[in-house]
Amino acid sequence: MVYPVSPRSLREAREWRLILTQDGDGAIDLAAFVGTLGKEPAHPWLDTYDGDKDRKYTSDNPRTLGLHWMDYGRISPSHFIGAVNLPLGGTNHRLVVGPRRGFKRVDYGAMFAAVLAAPADVTGMELHRLFGCDPDQPTIEANHLPQLTLLEVTAFLAMTARFVQRHLRQGFIRVQENLVGRVRGHILISAQVRENVVRARSDKMICEFQRFNLDTLENRLLKAALEVSARYVSGTPGVVPELQRWVHVIRSALASVPDYQPHPRDWSRIRNKGLMAAYATPLALARLVLTRLHLRTASIIIPASGVRSQGFQP
Repeated sequence: MVYPVSPRSLREAREWRLILTQDGDGAIDLAAFVGTLGKEPAHPWLDTYDGDKDRKYTSDNPRTLGLHWMDYGRISPSHFIGAVNLPLGGTNHRLVVGPRRGFKRVDYGAMFAAVLAAPADVTGMELHRLFGCDPDQPTIEANHLPQLTLLEVTAFLAMTARFVQRHLRQGFIRVQENLVGRVRGHILISAQVRENVVRARSDKMICEFQRFNLDTLENRLLKAALEVSARYVSGTPGVVPELQRWVHVIRSALASVPDYQPHPRDWSRIRNKGLMAAYATPLALARLVLTRLHLRTASIIIPASGVRSQGFQP
């Protein structure tokens, strides 16, 4: 069965609104794409429903934002709002699904925060089943999605507030200090001559040693994302109190971590494997928040209308 769809219809999709079919050379056969879902290399979102018997169903797949087929060749998105790149025929086509009609009257930012604040055994929903993102994917320039930034910040704060209470790790960092009356680690000879010997300060010694504390690169990046999120929350009217509570929890846990100006190269240096595997999700969300809110982080201006590949299920 063939479902030809206009690329423009994909870009302007709305939840539960028909995606118009189109005949001719410009049409895209979405049915052909659906048949390849189980054959292509794993996508970061395919593990979202790992263990569920229906995880491959396109009607509940965040990779396609819940795109499903109806009678007579009609196509409609559902379940998720967000943006993805659909790799059809060797070309990525943007699918941006907004909320259904009348949904503007619902504060889905507050609704999202309320669900995450409640225990998962009560709601039956974990963060990974509500929200997905792939910060390594290029920006999707398309229709602006209102309140998407609030959802990103909420997801980061909720996940990190739980993370710092269980999985926060210390690490060894290299420190240089001009010590008085003692030696620690090894002496930096050239620095000692330049700073102390020429000034006749024989009581001081410039040493390099390792210190075990929370001041690691991974924790600095979480702290940087926390601070930009806190500024965003404080400047957003009507934000639910739960977000302020999460900010306080994370800030208390990272109080000994200094403020930090992230650099693009930092993301290739982080450790999120082995004993640090628990850092993978909060660091991915931190990168998303920093890219969105802290534009100087990557020295690249991200268009206000650009969104990363992600989905949110209201």
